[in-house]
Amino acid sequence: MEDKRFKVVVTGFGPFQGVPVNESWLAVSALWEQNLPQQIKLITRELPVVYEIVHKQVEELWNEEKPDLMIHVGVSKNDSKISLEKQSFNTNYDLKDIKDQCPANQCCLPNSPETLSTKLDVEDLCIISNKIFSKRNLKAYCGPSADPGRYLCAYTYYMSLNKDSTKSLFVHVPSVETFSIHEMTVAIRSIIIQSLNQLYNANLKIE
Repeated sequence: MEDKRFKVVVTGFGPFQGVPVNESWLAVSALWEQNLPQQIKLITRELPVVYEIVHKQVEELWNEEKPDLMIHVGVSKNDSKISLEKQSFNTNYDLKDIKDQCPANQCCLPNSPETLSTKLDVEDLCIISNKIFSKRNLKAYCGPSADPGRYLCAYTYYMSLNKDSTKSLFVHVPSVETFSIHEMTVAIRSIIIQSLNQLYNANLKIE
């Protein structure tokens, strides 16, 4: 599998209420400065904090790019860790987006399960990332989470889990006051590589 090229789509979000500069997009953009293995074809996208547009763009990313791995990144300002979300929810999206809108019936996908979970081993991804932080003397920390909230982050994640739960993941980063953009990007890089190793026995080197 070492000669295979893996197409990896990573998204971040644009500004929204109270967040004029979104750490998630800064961290995703900085992936281009990381030394990713040559077997990885990276695609990054900034998603607007608008339900209707996100719904369309996530569908298009899956249909047009046909990724081997889809990772969404969002910001959760109050978090004290980098959170790898294990699941997402279909209903109760009652928080308005930047266009002052909620999805129809506060629902992501009608007639779909209330909860969908990633098949990736989130705990293992956290362990690998934390070992890298320790080795590099970085203060950041990754941990699993079972509650992505009920806003665009969870909405986006549910859409991707519905497409393919084996190769979808959501990562919440905290504010830049908690961890640096560099630390967030180191975590995302580690998560990408280890996810591909889990899924495809890719034998990609993280360090």
